[in-house]
Amino acid sequence: MKKLNLTIFTVILMLAFFTGCSGDIILESESEIKGIYKGTYTITENFGSNLADIHTQPIIWQFTDSTYIMNIDTAEIFDASFSICRVNGRYLLSINLNLAELNSIPDEDAGFSACKTKTNPNGIFTLTKTSSDARIILKQYNEVDNIFKEIDIIKE
Repeated sequence: MKKLNLTIFTVILMLAFFTGCSGDIILESESEIKGIYKGTYTITENFGSNLADIHTQPIIWQFTDSTYIMNIDTAEIFDASFSICRVNGRYLLSINLNLAELNSIPDEDAGFSACKTKTNPNGIFTLTKTSSDARIILKQYNEVDNIFKEIDIIKE
């Protein structure tokens, strides 16, 4: 009888452990890249051609747990002849970084009233991080528009 009671108790305990409460709260972990970064955004149009047009802008990039914002770092010397958009959106971090743009506008703080949306960081980027996660390098080649994009940023 003692053995039967112990078996029943063990089965009940295991069921309680494996099923849990349907109202359990599951907290998502904080993003490993969350923070404010500074660096450069380099865009190469006509990539691989003798007519390649390369532009580099200093940027400030902020990651929250699931969103991002990028704009020109106007505290640095920037290329006033090439406008990039101020962009915000959502991201998904895995082996790569998938950026899903939500909004983009000309960076008025940098004096721009227009920008090329095809140069916005959007889509899947290869992701390289340093061991300390202080530096992130993102790369993407857009075959349709023949544009290579590279973001090289360091955590503040």
